[in-house]
Amino acid sequence: MEWAAYLVLASVLLFACVFIVHVRKRRDEAALQEEVEQDFKEEFACDESGELTEEGMEDMLDWLDEQDSAERMEGIEEVEGSDKPLSPSS
Repeated sequence: MEWAAYLVLASVLLFACVFIVHVRKRRDEAALQEEVEQDFKEEFACDESGELTEEGMEDMLDWLDEQDSAERMEGIEEVEGSDKPLSPSS
């Protein structure tokens, strides 16, 4: 009967650990979402309803263009930095 007590204790501890991890994860996700929303509001001009203004839309498009250019340059650098020569297709 002693093994049953250990089994119950282990089950309770496992449940407590899973519960704590779940609660902390939800709290962290909510905090991260709030931080992303706040950063977005600070970076791009929004009106009272949270919609982008014309200036905010232009800022976002500029940022997207910069990100696209950076990703293209990164891809070019990866190709140029490759030590392995490309073999022709047969």
